[in-house]
Amino acid sequence: MYALDTFNDNLCLFRCIAVYKGARPDRCTEIAQQLAVEYYGEEATACPKLELDQLRNVEVEFRIGIRVYEPS
Repeated sequence: MYALDTFNDNLCLFRCIAVYKGARPDRCTEIAQQLAVEYYGEEATACPKLELDQLRNVEVEFRIGIRVYEPS
């Protein structure tokens, strides 16, 4: 498990997908940005905040299963 939420942007989910696909956790921002552009399209200049109800769309787009856990 990696903590990828120390950045001040909305790429956390895309960083997780990048690491899942083999990127290094400390060097995954560029790949995360590419994944965000792939999902939102070229017109997205800034990655908007992704709501939990949109996760199913991301799962379908990237053909992965996503589980969300809240640390306790």
